[in-house]
Amino acid sequence: FYERRELEMVHKQLISDDSLWYYAIEKYYQKIYNAVYYLCKNQYLAEDITQETFAIAINKFGQLRNANRFFPWLMSIALNLTRTQLRRDNKIIYVANTDQINNANISKMRDYEKLELMDTAYLVKSAINRLSRREQSVVILRYYLDMKEVDIAYTLNVSIGTIKKILF
Repeated sequence: FYERRELEMVHKQLISDDSLWYYAIEKYYQKIYNAVYYLCKNQYLAEDITQETFAIAINKFGQLRNANRFFPWLMSIALNLTRTQLRRDNKIIYVANTDQINNANISKMRDYEKLELMDTAYLVKSAINRLSRREQSVVILRYYLDMKEVDIAYTLNVSIGTIKKILF
């Protein structure tokens, strides 16, 4: 765990060295974007929210209490922005289209296997869309973005028991 003074030194270094932020953006941009896109199903909105997430993180980095929780902290900013935007737009959270299934092995599949995969993806998408927003967030973070339960709990600001209850 970082002491407050160490975090302040890291913060000053981040402010004075843009290359560290470029590294963070390069490392986490796609993961943040994917999570936001899975929730809002809008490419342009997901891009805007992802960019805003990093802008807020840069401005509020001094508020991060534990540098080991940087990614979950970023994700919590992104999810809060997404929820706010969806509430403002009064939209339903959707899971990505079935056409976004990994295309790497699809070309090698037989037609009936492709249909089966698309059917399964549709059923999963439909099931996820019937969950509450919190449950959708947990499922997407765990199974789509492969986040650990403890990081999901931190990101959503709930207990790990709540996360386990939703997942199991």
